Amino acid sequence: MDRGDSGVVELEEGWRFLAAGVAKIRRTVEAGGEFPLSSVEFLELYTTVFNMCTQKPPHDYSSDLYERYKEDTDTYVKSTFPRPLPHYSVPARGCAAAFVLDAGGRAMARSTFQYPYSCFLGSRETAKGREGEEKNSKKEQRRKKGQVLSPLKEMHGELLLRGLVEGWSKYNLIVKFQIMVFQYLGRYYIPKKALVPPLRKILNEIKSTVTAIVIGMIDDEREGKHIDRDLLNNVLDVFVQTGDGNLDIYRDDFEQTFFNATRNYYSRKAQTWNKDYSDHDYMLKVEECLQKEKERVAHYLHSSAVDT
Repeated sequence: MDRGDSGVVELEEGWRFLAAGVAKIRRTVEAGGEFPLSSVEFLELYTTVFNMCTQKPPHDYSSDLYERYKEDTDTYVKSTFPRPLPHYSVPARGCAAAFVLDAGGRAMARSTFQYPYSCFLGSRETAKGREGEEKNSKKEQRRKKGQVLSPLKEMHGELLLRGLVEGWSKYNLIVKFQIMVFQYLGRYYIPKKALVPPLRKILNEIKSTVTAIVIGMIDDEREGKHIDRDLLNNVLDVFVQTGDGNLDIYRDDFEQTFFNATRNYYSRKAQTWNKDYSDHDYMLKVEECLQKEKERVAHYLHSSAVDT
């Protein structure tokens, strides 16, 4: 963007320009695009960040820019992965990444990538009357018609997992382009990782419900039903990716639950088999299940679990 006659990019003007660029990134990726910025647009955004961080005091806006970036990203994360409906929760920390509560505490369905674009345009003013709200409402209704993801009020079980995988993929692409735009800020003002949105917080909001659904689908497979194995693998990749090379999150939040659920499943089955099968048939059934579980572990779990 043009520095103007003073040769300085002022904070408000610069942030409006950057926030509009970030909004375009998110909007384009949400609609299914893979390249939200042209080379010219990217260079203009990157240069704006560079100029705002390298201007002489009092016009070095590195600190202000970081705080606005952080606030903007936190708002995006919260609105992208809102809290679930209470009835879909698993006890303790169960969440469904599908719902948010309104001011009265009532559950409102929200799409995974439904967020208010206005929060990225730098405006910190309050709403300007009912007329503006009505216009925004009409715009939102028109935008919903073209949404890529189905409303999460219709998502349960496998459909919810598909929404999570698709949303996670798009979210990571958005993060990639945001980091590219703000890389100078991350390189010279703060550690680079500080620019990465809190991906673990997202998973913390939904992991109990997602794990319960995955375990349920695996139990269905044990009962002879056909399930989408590739989908489960993609979901489990989310657990692994949030660990940044550390498998503790994956192990604590999924793997241990998987082993416990497997133990409980076969404990129930053993009681029935003891009644229904002879000793010989019982041993054959056990051998059959052991082979299937070895194959299942090799397919679903991280390679580190195979030797455990």
